[in-house]
Amino acid sequence: MRVEDLLDTAAIQALCAPSIDEFNLTMRGAAWDIDFVQIERGAKPVDAFACASASVSLLRVEFRNRIHQQGNPPPGKLTFGIPAQIEGSFRFGAREEPFESILGFSGSTGFDCVSDRGHQGYTLSFVSERLSESARILGQPAIEEMTVNRGAVRHPGPAKLAALRRALATLFQGAEQPQAARAMPAFAAAIESELPLIFLQCWNEASSPGQVPAKNRSRVVTRARDYIDAHAKEAITVADVCRAASCSLSTLGRAFRAHFGVSPKLYLTAVRLAGVRRSLLTTGAPVGDAAAEWGFWHFSKFAQDYKRMYRELPSATRSRVAGVRSRQQILVPGAGVEPTHPCG
Repeated sequence: MRVEDLLDTAAIQALCAPSIDEFNLTMRGAAWDIDFVQIERGAKPVDAFACASASVSLLRVEFRNRIHQQGNPPPGKLTFGIPAQIEGSFRFGAREEPFESILGFSGSTGFDCVSDRGHQGYTLSFVSERLSESARILGQPAIEEMTVNRGAVRHPGPAKLAALRRALATLFQGAEQPQAARAMPAFAAAIESELPLIFLQCWNEASSPGQVPAKNRSRVVTRARDYIDAHAKEAITVADVCRAASCSLSTLGRAFRAHFGVSPKLYLTAVRLAGVRRSLLTTGAPVGDAAAEWGFWHFSKFAQDYKRMYRELPSATRSRVAGVRSRQQILVPGAGVEPTHPCG
């Protein structure tokens, strides 16, 4: 079974991505339009485990480094995010939000958030008819009347959110057990029928601070990001970014540290290194050509920066086949496949 088929059938898969860029490639195959950037140094930045039934798909992720998350959820589905942690906060759009939140990912404007090292969370994607049917069972507003999938954030009561987190944790714990294949029919039924009810009880009884403009950043950060995105392949400097953003170096530094938690120089380097990494993974270009394409002309300095960020040399990246290394076979009804340890 192909990875892109995962979200359309009853299936389980553990995914271990050697890089956030390979995670991006895999999730794009599953209809997520994302461009996550690792902005903190470290190896093996992400672990993910996916479960799906006919109309509900779940993803559990753990990011081991600071990640700038941006993109769009799968089209045609209502998608939500739930932090697994219970204490602390994270940046979603223009605001700091507590972990005691449910995020409605916008299908029109996308999402933009920054997660710290060790961030864990779940995403839930529903076919709208599934939530509508569950709403009717509960006697709650029809799906068309709900504020969902538009950048909304809701703050559920602690008991309801704890119940939803327990249900998700139980589902994923069961999915990782050796007998998961044999229990697939019951597992799929739990995702398909029970989870939407638990989710709606939590979502509809939560307080709402209103819709959040998912990409509403400060004017300085917006101008700087737009310039970096347009000129990342050039040998631009932080001074160039300051001129484009019409601000001083100190102002740019404060804005980037407040929004991304890193300096403008580190963020710019991270974006360009990520571009090189994508080129190596997707085109198999020679390392020197990929580095030059993204504005790196001093090769030894580039190699040092690359290894410092990803804990491997660019030649090691190039040697891998693009995509996520899946160390657990996909489990499908009746397959009788025993899972291996997901990430070894």
